[in-house]
Amino acid sequence: MGATVIDGKAVAAEVRARVASSVKEFARANDGNVPGLATVLVGDDPASQVYMANKRRQVEEVGMRSVHHEMDASIAQDDLLTLIADLNADGDVDGILVQLPLPGGIDQDGVIAAIDPNATVTVCHSRTRDLAAVCRRGDVLVAAVGSPGLVKADWVKPGAAVIDVGINRTDDGLVGDVDFDAVVEVAGAVTPVPGGVGPMTIAMLLQNTVSAARSRRD
Repeated sequence: MGATVIDGKAVAAEVRARVASSVKEFARANDGNVPGLATVLVGDDPASQVYMANKRRQVEEVGMRSVHHEMDASIAQDDLLTLIADLNADGDVDGILVQLPLPGGIDQDGVIAAIDPNATVTVCHSRTRDLAAVCRRGDVLVAAVGSPGLVKADWVKPGAAVIDVGINRTDDGLVGDVDFDAVVEVAGAVTPVPGGVGPMTIAMLLQNTVSAARSRRD
């Protein structure tokens, strides 16, 4: 019968509506204060500027507070880490998003690691030993490699949920990191590219900020 194709646009709209309601409830319980999301944009990459503007717009649409920082591409690593440390310590900031990619010369992994976490994540990469076997063990498989069609059907545990974060421009148009036509016959659920993870990314960012705000105040 094949996998269920997850409609990212529809699910994202539902999540945004729930987040907006949660923000109102949060404000009522916290003397009118709302969750705050800090966004950090380094450099002037046009695509990143568009993505960031969209994220900030949706933050405000659901009633949260947007705290934005734009830094020149020449910023020193230590200065960027100082900003992250200041945001970590800011009682009005409940979520931090650093827009990727960062300019060359900045240790991207080091910057992301400097953000105070709400979770522990296990990560493989394209050169992980016996990567296909590792992927087959997962009940949820998230692909974000930047390699068109890398994840094949035999990489996927039957019935697993496959989330394709990759986006690659090819002669056939935009495709993900997952061989969708093959994996859809094995997985229990799978996201398409485009129209899967993209719309969900911002919606879940909003929801996670509300959840973080609640946790910090509890």
